[in-house]
Amino acid sequence: MSDEAPVYLSLENLSGGDAIELFNRALQKVLDNILDPKTKPQEKREIKLIVIIKPDETRKQATIEINAMAKLANEEGRNTLAFFRKVGGRAVAVEPTESQMNLPMNVTDIRKPN
Repeated sequence: MSDEAPVYLSLENLSGGDAIELFNRALQKVLDNILDPKTKPQEKREIKLIVIIKPDETRKQATIEINAMAKLANEEGRNTLAFFRKVGGRAVAVEPTESQMNLPMNVTDIRKPN
């Protein structure tokens, strides 16, 4: 019998440190998401470290599943302009582009003159 004291299970040594590594990866995703200019800056981000312990019938051992999940901010929505009409009985839409001289749907400028 060994005279060494047993190393009791803790977050630090769970699966050889995998729990902390999984958390750190999720944290990096959150940090990258916060600095992404396409996301909403003040939206909450969330990290869940999930540890599922399933003992066997004898209660002398268990399997342990570890996972970390990051809930990130979505990208901000975008807006565009579209013009509609029917062509050959079918509804169609087109977005204006800066390179267009005239829109293909004979749309006139409805802005008021300055």
